[in-house]
Amino acid sequence: MKNSCKSALPRIAITLGEPAGIGPELIVRIAQLSFNAELTVIGDSALLLSVAEKLKLPLVLKEQKWLKNIQCHQPSQLFLVPVEFPQPVKTGTLCSENAVTTLNILNIAHQLAETGKVDGIVTAPVHKANLNSADASFLGHTEYFARAANVSKVVMMLASGGLRITLATTQSFHIYDAAHTHTHTHTHWFCIFIFLSEPPNAAKIRSGRLRLMAALASILYRLPSFP
Repeated sequence: MKNSCKSALPRIAITLGEPAGIGPELIVRIAQLSFNAELTVIGDSALLLSVAEKLKLPLVLKEQKWLKNIQCHQPSQLFLVPVEFPQPVKTGTLCSENAVTTLNILNIAHQLAETGKVDGIVTAPVHKANLNSADASFLGHTEYFARAANVSKVVMMLASGGLRITLATTQSFHIYDAAHTHTHTHTHWFCIFIFLSEPPNAAKIRSGRLRLMAALASILYRLPSFP
């Protein structure tokens, strides 16, 4: 099979996310696709192989040696930075002991990016309330990596084609458990369209709500002061 990878390839780290959630399955399914990049998953090899077996999908995990020559992703193969969870993982059942390891995986990803071993990080979904059992200050991936990198001003941006959506403001609230012994802080993000490479075509969007948003974005795009 012809290799379609580009000559200059990025190295991408993938974090496992909540081990009892959808993260492991997403990673196994992503591994089956083609990418112009070298993909390295940080996580538990036994868990990933078990999920691949349940899905009846092939998966080969190769320990990442950080060789000088970057290798193009091959479908059904992933490089691995091994991190084992202390407790058995049962899909759909949260475990506070494993939450510490989930946070450690994020820290490893940060260290790999900070030292230049990877060019970017892709994060699988986490369960914030479960992570709060290990770190009450955890608000989300954005805040976690901002704090780790000692950066005060950050923004989350969602991108699709010519549309860019940035999250302009946040609102935090607290949830107390029944015994009022723990406080979990959650953050809601509010969205605003600010970056468009071209005016969105509302007529091509099926959802009524999204058509309205696209129409408003089109008006903003045509304003003289709009970027």
